[in-house]
Amino acid sequence: MIWIILRKRGQMPFGNKWINYLTLLVSVIMLFGSASRNAISGFIVFSLCYLFMVLRESKIGQRVRFFVECTIAIIVVLFFSYGLTGLSFSDLLNQSNRETLLEVALPTFLKSGRMVVGLGLASNEIYGLNQTPYKTYWLDNSYIYVLITSGYLGCVFYVIMTIILFVGLNRVANHALRKIFLSLAIMYMYSAMFETTLFWAGVMQNYIYMIIFLVALSGCFNNPSSDNNIQNISSNNVKK
Repeated sequence: MIWIILRKRGQMPFGNKWINYLTLLVSVIMLFGSASRNAISGFIVFSLCYLFMVLRESKIGQRVRFFVECTIAIIVVLFFSYGLTGLSFSDLLNQSNRETLLEVALPTFLKSGRMVVGLGLASNEIYGLNQTPYKTYWLDNSYIYVLITSGYLGCVFYVIMTIILFVGLNRVANHALRKIFLSLAIMYMYSAMFETTLFWAGVMQNYIYMIIFLVALSGCFNNPSSDNNIQNISSNNVKK
């Protein structure tokens, strides 16, 4: 993501473009080598969202655009129907042990009488090991985790933060960066369905994504002088 953002801003870290492409290739290989369904599918979601936004602003014919958009829609349907392993969505839930979210965690929450304020804010590990008075098992879904731990009030707070995030990113003046940020935010929300990562400080990826989001929301990319300052600093470092 950082590589893509730097490329759109014309501030690549290395002068030789082949080194940059090699770095990107290694990153993609490491991504697929991780064998993480969430990470790989998140990358696919990001790519499809970005492609869709590029098509919406392109000058190609409407028929060609409609055909490509329908193709993307079919890919998305097939992707969610069979996933990356050829298994159905229900089979993936069973194999990943996430069916306990619907069979144990949510019924426990609804029977607790604490729907407004939730069962209490604690890490996913504590809930997963059933170290609370409530039997929930692992809450490997950010949205269910927020609902169970902070209740309806917490959900309202998270919805407000999500709206602020997307509204702010949509106001980024740089069109190329805006598409990247919005696609990244959609991927971030998608990944949160399979792990407890949504606005959670204990996750390594948030120390990257949240910094990118906060810088974008601060209006840094809307200020042309910031690009000039960065370019001047880079040129001075090269001269030294």
